[in-house]
Amino acid sequence: MRITGVTEKLNAFFFRVQIRRLTRLDMEMADRWTLARIREGHPEWSEERVMLHFEALGHMRVRAVDEWSRRFGLD
Repeated sequence: MRITGVTEKLNAFFFRVQIRRLTRLDMEMADRWTLARIREGHPEWSEERVMLHFEALGHMRVRAVDEWSRRFGLD
């Protein structure tokens, strides 16, 4: 197995561990922060459009990035 495969799996594992540690308050704060950034970046959007965009973010595939591999061209 290539070293980048191992580091990607480790990064994904640690990412999942960190997500599980978040409390309900942490998640609510993240939602409010994200909605504020969407509204700030797109002031012309209706509230419906903002919510559609916010909900679409939940369907994005998350990938942990191994910064060392990226910098040294190992991926």
